[in-house]
Amino acid sequence: MHKSQAGRVSPFPKPIYAIATVHASLALDKLRRQYAAWPEDGEVDGGFVEAFAAEINQDLNTPRALARVWGLVKSKRRDADKKATLRHCDRALGLNLDGWQATAAEIPAPVLALAKSREAARAARNWQEADALRAAILDQGYAVEDGPDGARVKPLV
Repeated sequence: MHKSQAGRVSPFPKPIYAIATVHASLALDKLRRQYAAWPEDGEVDGGFVEAFAAEINQDLNTPRALARVWGLVKSKRRDADKKATLRHCDRALGLNLDGWQATAAEIPAPVLALAKSREAARAARNWQEADALRAAILDQGYAVEDGPDGARVKPLV
């Protein structure tokens, strides 16, 4: 149970908007890292841009437009073409994909919190929970490397 600032009790451990914000931030970070890793000199996929624009022009249907973006990311198109296409679509989305630069220590706080919880689970010898937390970290686009000095989290890309 979670008690809100207004004193109401909720069955959710955190307010749902906080969870959604964390997941949106992690998804954006994952998209930016993937985009930055792709090569240049691709060609814009006109068919994709038309479908994307149709979603944006349908009462600014951003959720469906973003679903199309993730479909593109996961598609079998050449990475350079994905990058060129996303660069074109980013003019509408405003995610600043070209302006973003990763730093070595830029691991999002929610991912670090998962890693800390995993370390606690390992210390308690709760291997099932530790494995589930490793999978959750992996789902966010990060790997965990265990070593003699503890675990290290690093981006997959």
